[in-house]
Amino acid sequence: MFVRDVPSPPESAEPSGAPAPPENALPKDTTPTWELELLISGAVVFGLLQLPAVVDGLYDAAAPRLGADPQAVARLGYIYLKTTLFALIIGFLVHLAARAYWVALVGLRSVFRSGVQWERSRLGPVTREVWQQRMPSLETTIERFDNFSSTVFAVCFSVVWLLLFSVLALAVGGGVAYGVSRLVGGRVALPVVQWLVVALVLVPAAAGVLDRRIGGRLRPGGPGWRALRSAARARYWIMGWELFGPAFQTLVTARRRRASYVALIGGLTVCVALSFVSTMVRKREISLASYARLPAASGRYGIDSRHYADQRTGSDRFSSLPFIQSDMIRDPYVRLFVPYRPSSDDAVLAASCPGLAASARSADGPAGAAAEDRAAAVVLGCLTRIHRVTLDGRALDGLEFRFYTEPSSGLRGILGYIPLAAMAKGRHVLTLDSAPAQVIPFWL
Repeated sequence: MFVRDVPSPPESAEPSGAPAPPENALPKDTTPTWELELLISGAVVFGLLQLPAVVDGLYDAAAPRLGADPQAVARLGYIYLKTTLFALIIGFLVHLAARAYWVALVGLRSVFRSGVQWERSRLGPVTREVWQQRMPSLETTIERFDNFSSTVFAVCFSVVWLLLFSVLALAVGGGVAYGVSRLVGGRVALPVVQWLVVALVLVPAAAGVLDRRIGGRLRPGGPGWRALRSAARARYWIMGWELFGPAFQTLVTARRRRASYVALIGGLTVCVALSFVSTMVRKREISLASYARLPAASGRYGIDSRHYADQRTGSDRFSSLPFIQSDMIRDPYVRLFVPYRPSSDDAVLAASCPGLAASARSADGPAGAAAEDRAAAVVLGCLTRIHRVTLDGRALDGLEFRFYTEPSSGLRGILGYIPLAAMAKGRHVLTLDSAPAQVIPFWL
């Protein structure tokens, strides 16, 4: 266990035979919390590495069930949350590596107290002179990494608090927007969220700029002075400075301001980019593999695994693509499930089925179960027309769909059974006229 150096008293006051400082003593300016920092960083990194997959799974499960506006709000919250996790992971990994290197330097210093022995090096005289002038001593390097590690430790929590504030603002805006949209019965959720987020971000920023420009010229106690004072109080509590301010303001004012802001904005930009890239890779929108000359596995000449229930694993379970039981059918029927996509199908239903609103109103009336059945039949008929199915180019006009909830994913949609008794062995193709059209090959 290392112990800290204790300053020696003046020589005149030093008693004879006083013990010398231990040879493995830490530098006197060492951060006293370095052991806790190592413990916390190790535990946090281990836990955080598990969370991105959890967040991905929650978003994948929720997104297909949401309408257009709620899905846009959820996507913003998802990106912010992933950004927060990446900021935490990167920050604590950097801290853990820097602090581990600091421990190695301290251990090296306890073994080799004299540091670099230049006279024993095999460098040429010119190189040795240059390196000896520029290379810091072991003690200086230890102190630098100690200070760097402690600063990174504080920056991690500062950045995370800033991002969590954004997530909280988005959640509050989303809740208020949902309440407003329910009251007025219109699709106003996304605009309300946007305006609330803009107000929470731009209004405090504008008050701060105004204070810097004219605050010193205002008469204390005057109307303008009181307005800025009220705005400052509101900024203090809205921005969470009671908890977040001491660390953030210390970091900003103790270092060069421009360098601090550049580092903060640069770190946030990297984390946001990582969030977008990881999401696009998971959704197969981009690929890091070297298959540039090989077309995608979809369309007329491809096979998409998401079209087959026995191949939908991981996040593919929540894909909104229609699917059948397998690419090789051994059953007497093809079991076709078409998930309902509120984000797009709501608008298509409203445009394609003029009688839908009237049937929904009649279902709320005194007729009861009979009216509900009629309304369900109208919706089912509309969905059947929207998702027109053909088999090997022949329209399946007699195909009957029923409402269904897929048990493994919880997705709701319509389910139909296509008989295969008269079909020949070999390759067959199901085509759905959905937007975009879906081609599902299978083999008997």
